[in-house]
Amino acid sequence: MHIIYEDPVKKCALSFSLIDIYDNGNYYNIDICVHNGNYSGSYPFSLNKNTILHFMDFAQSKWCEESTLFIFEDSDSDSHISFKNMKYGHVICYGILGGECAINSLRFSFETDQTCYKNLVNFFLLITINR
Repeated sequence: MHIIYEDPVKKCALSFSLIDIYDNGNYYNIDICVHNGNYSGSYPFSLNKNTILHFMDFAQSKWCEESTLFIFEDSDSDSHISFKNMKYGHVICYGILGGECAINSLRFSFETDQTCYKNLVNFFLLITINR
């Protein structure tokens, strides 16, 4: 488990864990876990390698631009997680785990800061290096 963001006071956390790599290294099955207040949930996202590389480019070039948005969309459902840059380095993280049609799903939104991008890049470097 790789912690992307954690705030014990607000009881918010976001973590990513690699489950599997498939389709000749083009897709990464990643368990995304969210804790938001008294609610929590996890869901296995299938992310295309190009999406990961695009995010890494975004994180290095647009991380400080206000009102920019990056969305991770699960390839197998309508689950998604978004990062929106705000003023003064604040980032709003929001989305839905489980999708609209799932029996159980978790909608969430919390505020973090731009350090979450560094943690995400480090996670993606760790899972994609030498692959």
